[in-house]
Amino acid sequence: MNLKLILRKIIIAIGIASISSGCRPVLFPVNISLPVDLSRDGSTSDQEINLLFDDNYEIELQFHSSTNWAPGDKKLINYLGGESGNLSGVVIPVQIIIVKINDKNKKIIIDKLFKTKGISGIGEKIIIRKISAVQLNSGIYHVKIINKNNNVELSDVNARLVIHYFRR
Repeated sequence: MNLKLILRKIIIAIGIASISSGCRPVLFPVNISLPVDLSRDGSTSDQEINLLFDDNYEIELQFHSSTNWAPGDKKLINYLGGESGNLSGVVIPVQIIIVKINDKNKKIIIDKLFKTKGISGIGEKIIIRKISAVQLNSGIYHVKIINKNNNVELSDVNARLVIHYFRR
């Protein structure tokens, strides 16, 4: 058995043991990812998600590449805002709707147009543009993103709306 498989089994066992004992279990990274076509105005993507824990969540746009960003390939980076931490670049307006669903009714948590701009992080194969942070309770949610602008420069870019938990 390889080391990764052994570690995964140990982590799962610890999580199950802590749930059965009444303790808060080890938090596995929550990473909800919806593909979105940012090149076409009106394109949408939605998904139902189940969050197991009350927590703080960050919402961001991520731009993925199948290869590392080449130092000479600055076209997308410049389009989105240049270097990490820079809040310039093209504004990409997206509407994000998050609705909590329970047995009897639905509660709108977020229904807002975000005018996203800048770059908050650059990795080997990813560019991150933070949108917002929100505190969500455990439960079932419907998440939807609607692109509100034509961005033909992004027609060949793998863009995703990502929601993940984070600690302040």
